[in-house]
Amino acid sequence: MISKALSLTSKASSLKDIHSHWAKDSINACANAGIIQGYKDSTFRPNNPATRAETAKMIAEMLDKK
Repeated sequence: MISKALSLTSKASSLKDIHSHWAKDSINACANAGIIQGYKDSTFRPNNPATRAETAKMIAEMLDKK
């Protein structure tokens, strides 16, 4: 939703576990915009639910980009 709201474009990122995920373009777009960083092991874990803290950080980063 964030990548669409900000009209972000997708290009490859360093996240290594999203290549076959249905939302990889949106995840890459947000990663390249600095809205998400993933975990220290360069994974995003796209099938895990986002924590409240992770969601708050994404929203704050999105508002900074607007």
